[in-house]
Amino acid sequence: MRRRPGLVGFFSVSAPAVLNAVLTAVLGVLTARYLGPAGQGALTTIVTVGAILSLVLTLGTGVSVRLRARPVPRDEDVSTFFGASIVMTLAAALLAPAICLFFGLQDIGATELLLTALVAALLLVARQSSDLLQAYGRAGRSILFLAIGVLFQCLLFTFAVATGHATLRAALICAAAGAAVQTVLGAWDIFDQPTPRPALSWPAVRGLVRLGVPAVGYNVSLLVVQRLDRLVIVGVLGPAAGGVYAVAATMAEASRITSSAVGQLLFVQTAAAGAVTSTSRRTYRLALAVQGALAVVGWVLAPYAIPLLFGDAYADAVPLARLLLVAELFMGLALMDARFLMGLHRVPVVAYVTVALVVFAVPAYLVLVHTAALPGAVRASFMLYVVYAGVLLAARRRAERKVNNSVIPA
Repeated sequence: MRRRPGLVGFFSVSAPAVLNAVLTAVLGVLTARYLGPAGQGALTTIVTVGAILSLVLTLGTGVSVRLRARPVPRDEDVSTFFGASIVMTLAAALLAPAICLFFGLQDIGATELLLTALVAALLLVARQSSDLLQAYGRAGRSILFLAIGVLFQCLLFTFAVATGHATLRAALICAAAGAAVQTVLGAWDIFDQPTPRPALSWPAVRGLVRLGVPAVGYNVSLLVVQRLDRLVIVGVLGPAAGGVYAVAATMAEASRITSSAVGQLLFVQTAAAGAVTSTSRRTYRLALAVQGALAVVGWVLAPYAIPLLFGDAYADAVPLARLLLVAELFMGLALMDARFLMGLHRVPVVAYVTVALVVFAVPAYLVLVHTAALPGAVRASFMLYVVYAGVLLAARRRAERKVNNSVIPA
């Protein structure tokens, strides 16, 4: 029986992505149950700040290395990538505690602040490791190593629960350990071949940054759009409300895990071919269909699963999760269309659209959270995701017509 390339590519990245989604959900259940809404809200804020810093400070160097890989990265690019990453890691560790204090976490202790710095640094290193793996054509492994890191977090936090140490401090230690495991696995996989030493050549750094910096606008703005709701809620309504909302949002986001992972595959395929292929189009439609099926299942199970898994303290998350599941369908569509555009070297287009969305997102979340609390955040998310998906879909179709004079079926 002849294998279909679209299905092979889909399952090569979606299988580890599904594993990662399951493990992330398990970890979310554990931390939510044993930290409570306030602890979960604080943990979510710290991890979100670390994730944003890992995008801002890397200046798109991971995207640059992937775009310039023909078929693998050049030694000069890899050497510069390593050297720049060391500096960026130190910057993340210094900035993360101050930003978390700004967003309302003044009640956490000095040890937790030090762990916040460690988590931010290791999240950046883990991201750079993942980007380099993808530049070597190992997207499936990068997602698998992320899943193994999450599994390690689950096991460590389970041990903390069993020994009576289920605290925010323990959760941060687990997060740092998981990112470290992901990084070590990625390094082990990359170093199976000769790898240049880290170096900082400023012309080489400028070359990477010049190509990749448009992607910073996209990546950072996208993460802000997806996480701004949590930060605003914690700042306006407090960590407990942020914890309830985080449970709803995490459940909804799990439905688009295959779309997010497939987006990486679509980017690599499109960049290599210089056009959107029929294989990529089949993969695109399949990923969207899978997300739709997961959304239906989540909608049906939410009233039973959330109280059962997370506890009665999170019962208010049920209606929020149901509406967010629908919103995430549009975000899944947008993520894949964005990757198509980036593979066609339309990174600035994606960046401009995403940055413009943030301009509208900030007042939308502030106004609606102030006036309607948690349901207001859901309304803002739904509105923003629909607009984002529609604009990127139109841009992707225009780019495709220019490249090969054909229209991609939606």
